Amino acid sequence: MEKSRGIVVRRCAEFESDLPTDTIEMEEEIIVGGRSVGEAIGQILEGLGARADPPVYAGDNGWQFQAYFQGRTFFCQATHIERFMFLLEDKSSRDRSLHRYHPIYLDLLTRLAEALARDPRFHDIGWHADDDVLSGSPGATMPVEGWP
Repeated sequence: MEKSRGIVVRRCAEFESDLPTDTIEMEEEIIVGGRSVGEAIGQILEGLGARADPPVYAGDNGWQFQAYFQGRTFFCQATHIERFMFLLEDKSSRDRSLHRYHPIYLDLLTRLAEALARDPRFHDIGWHADDDVLSGSPGATMPVEGWP
């Protein structure tokens, strides 16, 4: 769990969804699912005022795309491994080692969590820090704590 001046940020969501997994198992490889979830979350981000690129297949990492909001660029990744997972990372931040988060990122992450919680296609949403993903824990109900 990353902390910055009393702020806790969990940038990964694990959840169930009514959307297709999109996983394709072939004899020589498995195409990891998550495209439909990536597309749906891209549309949700657009509803929040962002612009989202279409998801592109990234092998074992699932489906990736960039979103743009208020002059900042965000890396997004959707995948399906046991459950669906979604990551939202602020690519505009230059020094993550300081664990400082821009207010625009915290706002978008919070608003996305609220939108996912309202969307009937998404269930059992838990927000996780990077080292807690796929741990089996239920996760937090919100990705950001200690911030307005």
